Amino acid sequence: MPKNILPHGLHKTCWLLLLTVLLFLITLSAPYWVPHDPYLQNLDLALQAPSAEYPFGTDRYGRCVFSRVLVGGQSSIFSALALVGIIFTTGTAAGLWSGYYGGKLDNFIMRLSDIFLAFPGLVFAIAVASILGGGMTNAVLALAVISWPKYARLARSQALTVRQQPY
Repeated sequence: MPKNILPHGLHKTCWLLLLTVLLFLITLSAPYWVPHDPYLQNLDLALQAPSAEYPFGTDRYGRCVFSRVLVGGQSSIFSALALVGIIFTTGTAAGLWSGYYGGKLDNFIMRLSDIFLAFPGLVFAIAVASILGGGMTNAVLALAVISWPKYARLARSQALTVRQQPY
């Protein structure tokens, strides 16, 4: 039996990375190879069970669920990427500024992050989303508003560690 040449855990990471890339490519190319129009309604086909023609069946309006899942994956994946990008850049920048400059700026940013962390995340996100209004962009912004303090605290701690080094 051949011995696994990859370090412990790397084998699983490679499979997960391959799966992520495959999912990303399928989602990117989904509009070009969906079997049916995901928005076309046909009430004669409503609530059909899965079959060869409709792999996931149809919904109550007769739309192909498989096509809708493929096309809907685009907004899900890209909004999640946008959310992580916004949270990462905002939180990291705030944490680095806070940790590097210190003083009143550090105190202000960390007290602001304490305020955001004091509220339950989902309740606060719903409140922010209700203020901003509906839509995917506002949902991403609402989640970004409540999620940046975790990155800020981590970046601040790393900046303080590096700042204390005797270079």
